[in-house]
Amino acid sequence: MPPQAILQNMVADHIRSTPGEWREIRISISAVSGIMTGQAQTNDQEWVDLTGRTLNSLKMLRDLMADPVRGAWLTLTATIPRAGEPTFTYDWMSKPDWGFGEDINPQSYLDDLRKYPRAPEYIPDWYPKQPTSN
Repeated sequence: MPPQAILQNMVADHIRSTPGEWREIRISISAVSGIMTGQAQTNDQEWVDLTGRTLNSLKMLRDLMADPVRGAWLTLTATIPRAGEPTFTYDWMSKPDWGFGEDINPQSYLDDLRKYPRAPEYIPDWYPKQPTSN
């Protein structure tokens, strides 16, 4: 499935499943290989559940968008207005906010780098370093 179709399906799914008189839905996703977490909130600060279907779609999207220079995005922010076109912002370089007050195991970032290699200039300074063998 092409990336645009994945995004269109995700948007349609959230529009159908979000009750109330909302004006927009904001979705924030953090991801590395094997871990994806996210939240969605309406303009009136109501939390909206992310469906398993949405998370699976976003995992597929991340795989499809990965490239050998930049690797895969680490965060995605989507804004879905009730009227108008949704917007999507991807970030390959900033440290994700995992939403539970602490960082994940550094090995998860290294696993992500193995799965989605990056050119050296696209490995952020904050990224854990590969252990060196003697």
